[in-house]
Amino acid sequence: GSSVSDNTAGTYGGGLYVQESILTVSASVIDSNSVGDIGGGVVAVSSATVKLLDGSSVSGNTAVELGGGLYVQESILTVSASVIDSNMAGVDGGGVCAQSSATVELLEGSSVSSNTAVDDGGGLYVSESILTVSASAIDSNSAGDSGGGVEAVSSSTVELLEGSSVSDNTAVDLGGGLFVQQESILTVSASRIDSNT
Repeated sequence: GSSVSDNTAGTYGGGLYVQESILTVSASVIDSNSVGDIGGGVVAVSSATVKLLDGSSVSGNTAVELGGGLYVQESILTVSASVIDSNMAGVDGGGVCAQSSATVELLEGSSVSSNTAVDDGGGLYVSESILTVSASAIDSNSAGDSGGGVEAVSSSTVELLEGSSVSDNTAVDLGGGLFVQQESILTVSASRIDSNT
């Protein structure tokens, strides 16, 4: 596998910046990157597509503002049999921050785990976007304010399907597992939300 490691950027995309393009990461690692503003590991904007496949990981990345692991805007992020873990955001979206008509899919045994946001959405922060979780886990994430596992705002849609789980996440204020507000929609089917605080 390949690696994108120990890079820095002042404003966007500590590891990679993807715009109007397709990035496929297979059996590879994006780790220990940092950014002074948005998207510690990866930024995907303007109809970009990012695919994390076959045991890839986005780990140990940091953003001062949004999206410790990945920041996705008007773009698609597909995570299949891969991991987003141990990333940190100084504001929202420790693992992933998805905004403005973004789509995020966690599929086939993927996990978003042990990420931290100082404010909201320890695992994922979703605004005006769609999050689909299928046979995957959002666990052991933490938020200093609300949405330990997931925070969904501004008419977002969150679907937990086919044996997915949101477990062992923590939030200091509201929604240890999930905090869903502002006309957002949560659907849970054959999945579990447990042991969050």
